[in-house]
Amino acid sequence: MISATINETSGASRPHLHALELLPPLTAAEETEYAKRIEAGLYAGELLSASPDLEGSARTELETLRAQGEDAKQQLILRNLRLVVDIAKTTRRKILPLEDRIAEGILGLIHAVEKFDHAQGNRFSTYAAWWIRQRIHRSQNITGHMIRLPDHVHDVLNSADAAARELAADLGREPTLAEVATETGIAEQELAGLRQVRRRPLSLNKRVAEDGSELHEVLASPAPDVEGAVVGRDLIRELLTALEPIQAQILALRYGLADGHPCSPAQVAHHLQLSRRRVRQLEDQALKILRGHDLAALLADRD
Repeated sequence: MISATINETSGASRPHLHALELLPPLTAAEETEYAKRIEAGLYAGELLSASPDLEGSARTELETLRAQGEDAKQQLILRNLRLVVDIAKTTRRKILPLEDRIAEGILGLIHAVEKFDHAQGNRFSTYAAWWIRQRIHRSQNITGHMIRLPDHVHDVLNSADAAARELAADLGREPTLAEVATETGIAEQELAGLRQVRRRPLSLNKRVAEDGSELHEVLASPAPDVEGAVVGRDLIRELLTALEPIQAQILALRYGLADGHPCSPAQVAHHLQLSRRRVRQLEDQALKILRGHDLAALLADRD
């Protein structure tokens, strides 16, 4: 029952959101009661697992406690779904669509239910709100970047961004990297490196030729017209300098960048005395590098 409700809620349709608004929030006493039932149910489950031969009224009583604990867990989740929706709606950064933020928030809520200790004297709703926000925040950080960055890196960058905004307001201009580094206490070189890592990858749909050709067509075409492309041979050579020599050589052979005659993976493998599988691996690695921020910076400089 609860899984169906969660799936429907994560779809964020108006009827389901309206139904959640009709559910009254739990009182502190109700939260504690549900938490006690969950704890008792978990303990009963452990006893049943440790005593598989247990029979009679003792087993029945433990199974009842376990079932009551599961029901309490479902109810605690259900009665706090509105909290998830409220947080998902009001989150400051909205990289993910609302339905995805709700889905991630529900996972955070479930984790909070499993970790909550009522003996600490905290309200469950307060405890759960932290986990819900953390889950949404972390998911949006992952989604916003091709390469996942550690949470502490995002915290450093967010702090630097806030300092940069304050400096811009005070100075009436964009602050320099050195000024932001001084303001935050972060080493200038470290801050520059973190900002570089955060840069978004270049879209493969970026137009790089006057005829409307897109980047993926230039990179992946079986026989790219290197002479006719705006990027030109000089740009191709610059791109290849970002690669290991063997990777650059494989791309040059595969796409005919040197003589206009592309080679098959088998031909490249024979020429370089490598296995076809290794050629494909190195080719994939090279293309991923070219799709990264170094390529984006190079093309931006030429725009």
